[in-house]
Amino acid sequence: MSLDQITTALSKYMLQGWVLTDQECTNGCGVPLVRKKDFSKTVCVRCSDPNDESAPAESEKVGTAPGPDPPAEQALDVSPTPTAETAQPSEADRLLRRREQSERTVKAISQRMLEGYALLNDSCPNPDCYASPLVRKRDGPRECVTCNSKVMTEEEFAEYSCTRPTRFQEIPADTNPKVMEVDANAVPVTSTLATVDRAASPVRKHETSKTDPEPSKKEAKRLKQKAKETSKKEVKQSKKETKRLKKQAKEAARTEAKACATPSATGGPSSRPVGSLLSATLTSTERGIEILRQKLDQLHAQLAAIDEPCEICDVADASAQCSQALRKLLKVHGELQYLGAH
Repeated sequence: MSLDQITTALSKYMLQGWVLTDQECTNGCGVPLVRKKDFSKTVCVRCSDPNDESAPAESEKVGTAPGPDPPAEQALDVSPTPTAETAQPSEADRLLRRREQSERTVKAISQRMLEGYALLNDSCPNPDCYASPLVRKRDGPRECVTCNSKVMTEEEFAEYSCTRPTRFQEIPADTNPKVMEVDANAVPVTSTLATVDRAASPVRKHETSKTDPEPSKKEAKRLKQKAKETSKKEVKQSKKETKRLKKQAKEAARTEAKACATPSATGGPSSRPVGSLLSATLTSTERGIEILRQKLDQLHAQLAAIDEPCEICDVADASAQCSQALRKLLKVHGELQYLGAH
């Protein structure tokens, strides 16, 4: 069974709900075992896969028995060409490297799955990975554990590059639009993220610190706290101003009533000019009404801009008190106008 068939079989078992264990096959084939969730059955996809028709026979697992040695004369007469001698070790080395890579890939996939990664039904498009299956953690990008590269679509690439700025290799225009892959010969994304601070110049570090999400979050939190404190301060000031204006209007009305009721020294009504007093009181009341209306407009604008429930309650309470004071001042203003007319 080839490496591609082993990888495909492991992927099918994982998609069917089997669990990939960290134990290797006892026959020495180097393939991790898969088991059912209820521990009722454990299978090696290379040695004991019931769905595999191309599983090697026992003689193939042990190895083909060597044939009889050729005669001595024939061995002396026949000599392999240099091309065959150089090609045979190269093929053997390639198979050995592929087997070692397969073992490393299986162990890396097992480790990633223990860390919470999910095994996907997609394989790495890099031909040097020999169809290594991709893994992904939650909503993150798809990763190849063999070449440590990330495989993503155009939408995933745009979203990932916006949320996490990284120096990706520029992708040529003739790249397949369906699948984009970071070049295996380029610096992997994981190593780039680890070495970007060391390789960057002081200016680059300064630019990176500007786009760092942590300071922006702290700055937003600080501005929000400052706005909240300013809102509370304005609410308190509006309450104090409302109380002061109400008190001023009451004192003006009380003074007007005393001035009208106090007799003069000759026994008649007060000689104090009532018209000037009414005019001053009306002017003060109108000024208070204008101030209250301005405060009420400010509170309404502030109420439309905030979204915190506590702040909304405070501003709404202050707005209600300001409206009540405005109604009282309007009532006093109307009474004063009536007194001035009669």
